[in-house]
Amino acid sequence: MVACGEITEAELDQAAVYPNTAVDRMVFDGVHHGKEGVEIGDAYELVIERQKLDDPDSTPIKGAEYVDDLAMYLQRKIYIINCGRAVSAYLGQRHGLATVQDVLHPPDLLDEVKAAILESAAALEKRYGFTHASLVDYIERMMVQRFTTPGVSDSVLRVGRSRIFESILREYQKA
Repeated sequence: MVACGEITEAELDQAAVYPNTAVDRMVFDGVHHGKEGVEIGDAYELVIERQKLDDPDSTPIKGAEYVDDLAMYLQRKIYIINCGRAVSAYLGQRHGLATVQDVLHPPDLLDEVKAAILESAAALEKRYGFTHASLVDYIERMMVQRFTTPGVSDSVLRVGRSRIFESILREYQKA
């Protein structure tokens, strides 16, 4: 609209604010009334940088988490979710399983995935001051529940070929 001359950039800045956010919600294939479509997972994350809001004390979006330091929440996602998926891909390959979801169902493999994630979580606790309980809850909600949602399928081969995961897997294999 700015390029079309309908509203100027200054008018737009007066009408709205654009806080930095971290959004994470899973969307996967689904069927509704016999037609292909998408499903939206129940587990989600919406973290909003509070000081970028017009009124930093407001909480205009129900269910969002309002924070002062968005970077630490981005790090939480990277070091918890990406670690969990990378370790799951490694274990899946080692045990001949096709998907991350296949790895997260047997209790012994799930425990091994959680143990690796908790090592990352310990570093986050130390560096950013997250509580252990909050990270355990995050692991359960955003990694375990989210990736075991019926209909979600994350191929071990696809995940394991990602460059970021390759470096995590190399570190895990050293241990």
